[in-house]
Amino acid sequence: MKSLARSGKRKTPQHPIDILLQDHEKGMHQLSMLEQAAESIRVNGFSPEAFEQIAAIIRWMNTEVRKHTEIEERLVFPLVESHMKSLAEQVKGEHRDLWDAFSDLLTAVKEVEEGRLHGTSIRNVVSIAEMIVDLMRTHIRREDTILYPAIRQLLTNNQRQALLEAINKAS
Repeated sequence: MKSLARSGKRKTPQHPIDILLQDHEKGMHQLSMLEQAAESIRVNGFSPEAFEQIAAIIRWMNTEVRKHTEIEERLVFPLVESHMKSLAEQVKGEHRDLWDAFSDLLTAVKEVEEGRLHGTSIRNVVSIAEMIVDLMRTHIRREDTILYPAIRQLLTNNQRQALLEAINKAS
């Protein structure tokens, strides 16, 4: 995975959690753009520009967010599940909810792009996009304020270094 944040010009993080936090920062920016595009359509009606913005963010989510969640679930959560099993399970459940909503949004967007419109097509795109914004923001805040600080405390230096190398390799 090319880390979401590493596409910018920032110093390479020395702690694996910093990589994930930078990804979240990029994600919050994308969520703001998704929210603005959905709001524009909800208030002003359909516009090709706002719809394309939603479609572009969906493409971004399908690559970068998917890679990020795979890294968390494959590399990070196994290190902490014995200490924080319920929190890890909750966050995994949020990932599943997010991907279910994403799948619904992808389907709704494809219907519009392919001209298979029905009376609620655009409204569905907007409402699902807004739901994803809420789900992801809540999820990111939970990881940033609860899960990641706990992981920082739990990791030994060897685990931290091994995780950093594994994330960089997965990038």
